[in-house]
Amino acid sequence: MIVLSGDQMDALMTDLRLYVPKSLQVLAMLNNQRNEHRKLPGTEFVVDAYPDYSVCMSRPISTSPIFPWGAFQGVVIFCKNAEKLRAVLDQEDFLDWSLKIKFFAVSKLDVFPVVVEKCRRKLDAQTIARPDSIAHVFLLHPSYLEKTELPRGYRLGVLSPHHAEQVNEEWKYGNERTLEYVRYLISNGFPTSAVFTDEDELVAYILHHADGCMFNGFVRSNHRRKGLYQVVNHDLTEKVVALGQPAAWVYVMDSNQPSQNSYRKLGAKLVDPEVFCVDWIEYTPHKLMGK
Repeated sequence: MIVLSGDQMDALMTDLRLYVPKSLQVLAMLNNQRNEHRKLPGTEFVVDAYPDYSVCMSRPISTSPIFPWGAFQGVVIFCKNAEKLRAVLDQEDFLDWSLKIKFFAVSKLDVFPVVVEKCRRKLDAQTIARPDSIAHVFLLHPSYLEKTELPRGYRLGVLSPHHAEQVNEEWKYGNERTLEYVRYLISNGFPTSAVFTDEDELVAYILHHADGCMFNGFVRSNHRRKGLYQVVNHDLTEKVVALGQPAAWVYVMDSNQPSQNSYRKLGAKLVDPEVFCVDWIEYTPHKLMGK
């Protein structure tokens, strides 16, 4: 196992670009980590070998004074070879299996089955995984997205830290623990897009995860069907690509047809699920159940 230094991260990003879209999540995380303001505190990146790696993983540092928040104590994995990943997970120094681990948006086709197999061999832990569910991945780039004009009576802007509470309250998964994360993203250089009325009411927005994914797109109910969702998605896509990502990306659950339709209407490109789609795995040692 090798913990990557800054120069090694730069070299790895060059190689990871060859594997987009599958590598886009780890690539974006490395790109953000190399920026002084867009780092995710308490996170490090490890590989099985360097420079000829087969597995690259971001993982939380449990001893860090700043440990990633709540649901974002996640592990993100890119692998070129499933058998290499299986061997890596059998090395006890890659992950601390005494902790709760959320494997965040991992590739359903190769990473997911290997990780589930490893977790379920741990008889002193519970593993939550959904073999039949997937989240589809859409790619977004200004060169092919439809641009929607902002209607009269609205202005385009960005989120400020004082908007964090509203955003967290309106987020389907928002809770006390996610509020700090939302506030951190808004305050530390992660791009956002927002639409305000002429009276300065925040009515639509979208944010950018530390893993490069655009998330939590929202439009207040009395301002829907005006193209505001398309406006903030296009605006944030431009900002994300300007940061050095090959493309912006989102994941949408298979059951969420309205969001899928919105991204198709926008012109986003659906990645063939036989090539790349994602899901989540939650691993909890029995001794930590309920904590």
